[in-house]
Amino acid sequence: MRKILAILFILLLIPVFLSAQDTAPRAVLAYYEDETQIEVLDSQNQNLPVSYGMSLQEGDTIRTGNTVAELQLEPNGSIVKLSRNTVFSIDQFQTSEESSNDFTMAAGKLRAIASRSGIGNRYRVSTPSAVCGVRGTDFGIVAVPGSSEQAFVNEGVVEFTKTATNESLTLTGGMAADALAATFEAIRLTQEQLQDLLEDLQFEELDPASVPGQEVAEEEQEEESEEEPAEEEVVAATDTDTSTRATGQDSEGGALDAGSEEERESALLNALGQIVGFEIGTITIDGDTWSKAVVMPNFEIGKLKMGLYLPFVYKDDMFDRSQWYRPEGNDEWSFGMDQDWSGDPLGAAQDLLVDLSLKIQYLQWGEQRDPFYLKLGNLHNMTIGHGTIMKNFANDLDFPAVRRVGVNLGVDKERSGFEAVVNDLARPQIFGGRYYFRPIGNFALGFTGITDIDPLSQADSENEAIAALDSMRFFSVGADMELPIFENDVISIIPFADVAAMVPQRDGAFEWDVLYDSDGESFIDSIRNYGFTTGLFGNLLFVDYNLEFRYYDGMFRPNFFGTNYERIRGTIVQETQTYLEDLENNVTGDYDTTVMGIFGGAHTVLFNLVDISAGYMWPWRSLDELNNPAAYNDEFTLSMYLQPEMADIIKVYGGIEYSRTNFLPALTGDELSLFDAYTTVKGEIVYPIAPTLDIAAVVSTAVQTEDGRMVYDQYGNPKIVPNITIETRIHF
Repeated sequence: MRKILAILFILLLIPVFLSAQDTAPRAVLAYYEDETQIEVLDSQNQNLPVSYGMSLQEGDTIRTGNTVAELQLEPNGSIVKLSRNTVFSIDQFQTSEESSNDFTMAAGKLRAIASRSGIGNRYRVSTPSAVCGVRGTDFGIVAVPGSSEQAFVNEGVVEFTKTATNESLTLTGGMAADALAATFEAIRLTQEQLQDLLEDLQFEELDPASVPGQEVAEEEQEEESEEEPAEEEVVAATDTDTSTRATGQDSEGGALDAGSEEERESALLNALGQIVGFEIGTITIDGDTWSKAVVMPNFEIGKLKMGLYLPFVYKDDMFDRSQWYRPEGNDEWSFGMDQDWSGDPLGAAQDLLVDLSLKIQYLQWGEQRDPFYLKLGNLHNMTIGHGTIMKNFANDLDFPAVRRVGVNLGVDKERSGFEAVVNDLARPQIFGGRYYFRPIGNFALGFTGITDIDPLSQADSENEAIAALDSMRFFSVGADMELPIFENDVISIIPFADVAAMVPQRDGAFEWDVLYDSDGESFIDSIRNYGFTTGLFGNLLFVDYNLEFRYYDGMFRPNFFGTNYERIRGTIVQETQTYLEDLENNVTGDYDTTVMGIFGGAHTVLFNLVDISAGYMWPWRSLDELNNPAAYNDEFTLSMYLQPEMADIIKVYGGIEYSRTNFLPALTGDELSLFDAYTTVKGEIVYPIAPTLDIAAVVSTAVQTEDGRMVYDQYGNPKIVPNITIETRIHF
């Protein structure tokens, strides 16, 4: 009988053990759109077979790629939505009241609706720079490595902590904060902003209404308030209708109290301080020193960035219009009022548009490779395609002495797209574009054409050979292809290959001999003055990289329209004229050579404090060739900027940008210097002496001019002079 009772007892315990196994914490992959895009890795970084309903354990990581996913935590019923290009890891599940459900999101975007009842209702979600502490909340996180780590709350309460400083904010419904923003503070979202954040985080398979405890009765809320009086104010602010949180109004239609009157005024002043800037100082233009007072409003709304430049540049008396500086004789504050509208309406309208456009320092929407991007104004990063023909072209080297309205835009559709560039809308001289299409999948083929219709305008007119020319133009053409392997915010690997050439047009006739030598033994031997580039570019987390192999022949140079092109275009005219004369006389010149080399570059932002980028082109040439610096053709670029937050640590901020071709010859030669026509330099050091007042030392280089014309040295290069100014900057 005892044996029978023991067996019965064991049989009765089996369902208990099975039930315990079934209720062990786990996450279930409930939904995904495309199984070819989603990856699930275990704690050993091994790929797991993906299927609907699969169990996810501690240590597992999900990479959504170009799809979305939905998870459900069991047994507590919380649900999680992962957006595209998200990397989400499960660190641990909550097994007691003292522990919590811990997750990590390296990059991407998520929304979680957390259960309010039972064991397992505590959550910690970590990003590289912040931690969200959560209990019974509908919230989301957006992490763009090195750029933004934002938490937002649709309903409930989140404790958001910035790990670097251990600062914490309490976010309630309709609020958000960014751990990488200039100021770590809670902000109130508008209804449109909140809906934009939630737009791609709506659940497809799982039902938010099924999450336990999401519909809490008023009696339960009151009981919670009595049990936790210290949180009474927070609960009162959060237990309202979701639409109330989004619109910023209470349930009775009145305005939602966002804080004290002083806090609102402080927030307004802080917002104005971020937008409005004011400079007082001097500026050197064509060798003359002018005084300046400049208002510089800056705006940033989502992908839109805009800066205005409203200058008052004058000799002695700012209130005497006759002493105001007039760029190229134009009264930029007349807005067409000094023109004859009845006799020449088109000319007057053009003057109005030019005056208005001069007030735009820059306008930008998106980045290259976005579905749509636009850059307008004084720019230093205009790039077409992979950059073999045009890369980081700058029309702002002499800003603000010379102000232009350049355009760089692009449209990227599913199967095709285009890019376009103009150096100056008012006086277009350098312009062109690229068209590309995708015949198979992501594989793209592109064709580029860019021209400079008047490089002769910047050439040395005292040179007899140059003075004898009626005209010269440069036409650069190329073809390219690319096949992205990965392309998302976490990792991008994009192989590419380009081929390009430059054909000059002299006195109206194309010089085809530059491209083809009819005396060559074969077709390959006959082709000359072309370039070939292949390599990889992309990003790894918050580091952008670029690695290229370059091969070019004769006069062709990669990045023909580069950062300092507008300064050296006159020099290129002289070199081209010399080369054409050598061809006519069957003389072997300096450019009858072939160059191969490796270029590597990278860019990153460290801890939201230091923005740094660098690159170097190493030509595979003997150091003995340093004695011919014009033909060595290495390239060096460096940019380093300390963000304003660094002033809290080292009392100053600012940075410098330096770009130069023929870099090594400058270090070893006796006659070349680090600052000449092959160089662009600009930088500043800013010292905040008061909350609303900064002193800035600004350094740059400019082309030396006399009577409005460039001054050239004995080698035919424009002379470069340094500019150093001290400015007083006022902000609010």
